[in-house]
Amino acid sequence: MGWKLELVETGRGTASRRIAVARLDEIVAPASVEDIGLNHGTAQRILGDIQRAVVALQEDALRAKADLRRRLDPTVRLKDYRLRRIQSLHGTLTIRVPRLMRTGRVEPVSPLLAGSARSTAEYRLLLARLGAWMSFRAAAGLVEELFPQASGGCADTVRRRIFDEAERISARPLGKARTETPARSIDL
Repeated sequence: MGWKLELVETGRGTASRRIAVARLDEIVAPASVEDIGLNHGTAQRILGDIQRAVVALQEDALRAKADLRRRLDPTVRLKDYRLRRIQSLHGTLTIRVPRLMRTGRVEPVSPLLAGSARSTAEYRLLLARLGAWMSFRAAAGLVEELFPQASGGCADTVRRRIFDEAERISARPLGKARTETPARSIDL
């Protein structure tokens, strides 16, 4: 006997949708303290599965948004789907984003998914912070150890993230208040 984890849609008057996310083997009584709960690898795998299910729902929402735009404006048509791969702390996310175009006009249609980053801001910021505190190679290794589904990248990736984050901070207006939480000290 095993267990399965599902996402279940709530709040609508119609039949709810169910998405199977992950399966677990039989859960038995633990023999020791080490057997209680999920191990790190299993927890990361399940979190990655949940994230992929959420991305699939977001992909459906983008498709519905594209259909709505096409119904509201007859000059807009579906050009194609662009496959985007985005690195996150819980694995590489793949999403098919519909691209729209106008017929008979030069003016472009605004994209459904803004931004061109290949990784999430959370992933980039973590690599930059860790790379500032330790060697680039150690930072990449630590990310790979803590987040097995995510690639920590190589030392050059960590170095680039530090410089990108420094550039972002220097481009921020001087009067703007800091919204990020300050980094805590880490003893290694």
